Amino acid sequence: MGDAVPTVWQFGPFARGLSAVERVARLRTLRAVVMMHCGPRVDVVARALDLAEASPDAEQLAIGALERLPSLDRRRELATYRRVSEAPPTARVS
Repeated sequence: MGDAVPTVWQFGPFARGLSAVERVARLRTLRAVVMMHCGPRVDVVARALDLAEASPDAEQLAIGALERLPSLDRRRELATYRRVSEAPPTARVS
């Protein structure tokens, strides 16, 4: 991933400084969220995320596919991704 990724998209799998393993894990999480919410009507997005998994050079394709989702779908996907990928709260021991 290079500086070509717009700042607004530098989060999750598109964040700077991720290890390859972490980047792939985040792409797979985002793909799972997209597929669960939208199903087969977002096959283009899922395929673009697959390509980005194989090559960081394809991240722009994935971002473009996400940007072309209807706005409500895109907001739901990104909000759900954020929720499932955030660190769990620290468990309190009584």
